[in-house]
Amino acid sequence: MYTAFTKKYNGNARQMTSVIKVHTSENYDTEKALDVLALWDTGATRSCITKCVAEELGLIPSTYKDSYGVSGVERVPVYDIIVDINESVKGIHLLVAEAKLNKNDGGSPNSDLGFLLGMDVIGLGDFFTGHYMNESNLPCSMFSYRFPSANDSTDYLQEIREYNREVQKKQTQNNRSNFVRKRH
Repeated sequence: MYTAFTKKYNGNARQMTSVIKVHTSENYDTEKALDVLALWDTGATRSCITKCVAEELGLIPSTYKDSYGVSGVERVPVYDIIVDINESVKGIHLLVAEAKLNKNDGGSPNSDLGFLLGMDVIGLGDFFTGHYMNESNLPCSMFSYRFPSANDSTDYLQEIREYNREVQKKQTQNNRSNFVRKRH
């Protein structure tokens, strides 16, 4: 069975975010869970968690690894967690690295992010981002996620080629009709 959700923004969004639930894994004696703001980042290979969220959940590093980012390489803790993306997409078991994502962890001074959803999660489903016109006829951003992946491809190039062929065919028919009318 598939599940999906869509989030629409009023205006052009600079980031695609949603609230997710992060849980301690079965390796912990007591289960703790926390709702956190997560950034959907298709440029990230793996998902990450902030130090603040890890501490609040009482997470203990299962290992350490080198994390490669825009500021270079850093040795960071890796945590064993479970993530619920929404009420339907639950129980995704992950190993996540610690990252500086928010104002309390040395990240962006304007950020309240607690988690970054990378391609290790996004790639389990189908992700779409685009624009729509709101009721005031202003462009707005949106994203939609379907889980699990339907394993079908959305090929805009093929769609556009087919659409353009149809438009060109109609234009050619209209031009022929206009030419015939002018001759008579």
